[in-house]
Amino acid sequence: ALCPQCGGIMGDPYQGIDKGNDGSITVHNYGGSRHRWSISYTIAWHQDAFHVVRIKRTSFDSLKPNTEEDETLDLLKGVRTSSDPKAAGTHTQTPVRIEACQGTDPL
Repeated sequence: ALCPQCGGIMGDPYQGIDKGNDGSITVHNYGGSRHRWSISYTIAWHQDAFHVVRIKRTSFDSLKPNTEEDETLDLLKGVRTSSDPKAAGTHTQTPVRIEACQGTDPL
C-alpha cells in the first residue's frame, strides 16, 4: 500500500485488499484532487517467491468524470490493455519480485 500522505487532498490512499480465487491478493489505492487516480497491485506466488504480477491504473478529471482512462499491465502474460488504443499491446516488463525489507524487524 502507498504511504498515508500519498493520496493528496483525498487523504490516505489505502482502500483495502481483495483476495482472488487464484490465491492472489490485490491492494487498492485511490487519491488525487481535481485529477483523481487509483492504482492496484496484484501480488501472487510465482517462481518460488511473491511477485507483483498485475498493475491497474485509472485516472479521471473530477470536473469531467466521464473521461476516465485506464491501463492494466499483466506482467505474467506481457499484455497491456488500455482505454487508449495506441497504448494497448504487448510490453516487456516481467513480474517484480518482492524482496524482504532490509534492516527492519517485522515484529
